[in-house]
Amino acid sequence: MAKRGTTTRTKHSAKLVIGIHEDYRVQGIVSLLLKEIIH
Repeated sequence: MAKRGTTTRTKHSAKLVIGIHEDYRVQGIVSLLLKEIIH
C-alpha cells in the first residue's frame, strides 16, 4: 500500500513539473511575440 501511494505521488509531482514547463514555454512564446510586435 505504501509503495503504491508513493508511486502515485511521484507521478502526480511529475505531472505538475511537466505542467510548469508547459507554462514557461507558453510564456516564452508570448513574450517573444510581444517583443516582435513592439519592435
